[in-house]
Amino acid sequence: MAPKPTRAGNDTRLLTPFAVAGQVLSMGMTLLLAHLLVPDDFETYVMAASLFILLMSLAPLGSEKLALRVLPPLLDAGVWPDVRAFLRFAVRRSLLGTMLAVLAVLLWVGVSGNPGAPVWQALALAGLALPFGVATQVGREVLTAAGKAGRAMFAARVVPPLVAGLAMGAAMLAGWPVNSTVALGGWTLGWSIAAGWLVWTLRPLLTRSAPIDSRVQADAWAKSARPLWFYRVATGLRSQAGILALLWFGAVSGQIGVY
Repeated sequence: MAPKPTRAGNDTRLLTPFAVAGQVLSMGMTLLLAHLLVPDDFETYVMAASLFILLMSLAPLGSEKLALRVLPPLLDAGVWPDVRAFLRFAVRRSLLGTMLAVLAVLLWVGVSGNPGAPVWQALALAGLALPFGVATQVGREVLTAAGKAGRAMFAARVVPPLVAGLAMGAAMLAGWPVNSTVALGGWTLGWSIAAGWLVWTLRPLLTRSAPIDSRVQADAWAKSARPLWFYRVATGLRSQAGILALLWFGAVSGQIGVY
């Protein structure tokens, strides 16, 4: 008789369905907004969304990917003080990265001049969503390291676009005009719910025991995280640099949406 699948094994089987569902939901949102929004407003949405995605991947400073390397052996051995110490390291590093990302956006806006009220609103919503997005990315990798990859994928890939779509549908039913602010507000709500669900799921790891406060340990983790962060920089720029470059060089209205 074949052995009964483990809980982690059953969870892993959901990775592909959840990844596909998240991609379909995100693509559906983009296509719907391209149909509903005027070109200038759609480009405002695209600009804020692209900037958010790029900064969300960079702000953890590699700590989220390092979790996949550091946490599994610690969890298997039950070394809870070290687990807590790494989680505190990841939170501190992510907070630092998030603050630097917000400052970078403010600097970019200052250099490019006054972008107008709609763009400011979009950037404000993207900045509001950024801590939740970063928390979701870090929480996803920590939950994956804990053997719950399927649930992590659902929280990070399915919940945000699903909530955003439901929020936009509710706004349409209520008779509100659909614009980039409403769409980005829906995404902000989605990322906040995903982050909250992940933090709640991970609460046993966060309260298991007191962390070890070791500067040597933190320095070693920071050194190990650097190449992972460089990789995230490369992949993030490869996926989003085209849109941001068009915005920076002032592409003709409508062309960014086509791209």
